[in-house]
Amino acid sequence: MAIYFPQSKGHQISDAKFVAAWYLWFQRFGPSGSAPGTDFMPILCEHVSLSEQLRRHRHFSLDVMSRILSPDQDTAQATLPFRVANQHMIECNRFMRLPSGRSVKAARLTAPSRLMLRYIEEDELQGEIRQIEKLLKVVGPMGLDSDKVRSNRE
Repeated sequence: MAIYFPQSKGHQISDAKFVAAWYLWFQRFGPSGSAPGTDFMPILCEHVSLSEQLRRHRHFSLDVMSRILSPDQDTAQATLPFRVANQHMIECNRFMRLPSGRSVKAARLTAPSRLMLRYIEEDELQGEIRQIEKLLKVVGPMGLDSDKVRSNRE
């Protein structure tokens, strides 16, 4: 199967690329000590530009991650149709508390995708991570500098 982006005219990426992005997002933008295989990521989907999402410090969110993986980065991606279409990879029936104290909807990997994260061939995972890092460099000037994000959060 593949990850389907209904808001981007049906754009698709491989499940492996999505899992690699998930792993990378936790490493770069997630709370210290968080685990990509078990922890939740806030969804934080809003119909605003990517730069506005970043201005609001929503780097660690399913919506920002999905926008980076999509050709339509200024369109909200982690919408209900996206979450339903990709329920083979993510489950979104939980809430999590943000550092601000606000409770928000959150997603985590499904059991099969957690297995993929655990058993994916290291070379394939590393190749996907390198591709995603290239995407981050392209949008870097817009605020996806992970070192800056971490220092602002801590």
